Amino acid sequence: MLVAVLTGLALAGALARRTNRWDGRDTWPVAITCAALAAWTGVRAAAQGTPSAALPTIATLACIVAAIVVLRRADDKERELCALAAVAVGVSVAVSGWIGVVWRAEPSALPGDERLWRATSTLTYANAAAAMLAPLALLTIASLIARPGAYTRQVAAFLLLLGPGRRSAEAVCSH
Repeated sequence: MLVAVLTGLALAGALARRTNRWDGRDTWPVAITCAALAAWTGVRAAAQGTPSAALPTIATLACIVAAIVVLRRADDKERELCALAAVAVGVSVAVSGWIGVVWRAEPSALPGDERLWRATSTLTYANAAAAMLAPLALLTIASLIARPGAYTRQVAAFLLLLGPGRRSAEAVCSH
């Protein structure tokens, strides 16, 4: 929850610095959809008697809208910088997850089926780490097309593909 709030504040600050008015570049359909989903989540949580349970989802939806608005207003250089920052966060998640697997350190890794340890990293469960790392790996590979000789991007792509690739290799080899 704290990460979502801090991310939202950072994105709101970047947006406020950029401009103080909305224009046609803003993505109203996404904002309206996220607002409707946030309202539905809040109503559902209130109906179940736990209105505070909706706060993490609402904060996440607000961060999605803020990120889209900020990136739509950014120029190419600023977008590339944001992409590199996201890849750096992904690499730190991948490395901390693999450290957890190698040293069997919970909660960075958790034992799974058949004595297999799964990297969870700083996230709460293994699938969250994979869901974060796979798209970031694709983003890094796409950035390699623009700069094929970028050694740091090659290393980042390798580290980001290492986690999800390991699970796929085990599934193929077990058949």
